Amino acid sequence: MGDPSRVRVTGPLAVFAEGFAAGLARLGCKPNAAAGQLRVMAHLSRWMDAGHLEAAALTPVTGEFLVARRAAG
Repeated sequence: MGDPSRVRVTGPLAVFAEGFAAGLARLGCKPNAAAGQLRVMAHLSRWMDAGHLEAAALTPVTGEFLVARRAAG
């Protein structure tokens, strides 16, 4: 079972991780599902960091990230 508090988000989205987790909890997201969503957020944030992208760049690069994520399996 996943524990959202054990997911570590680094990079440009790290400052949003706690609020994102709290929002998922408010919406009634089960811990395992919330941990999964946080892992996707962590992956996105690492990908953005590797590309030297800031959080403000999120909307324009979302499609690029999804393509890269699909390609990675």
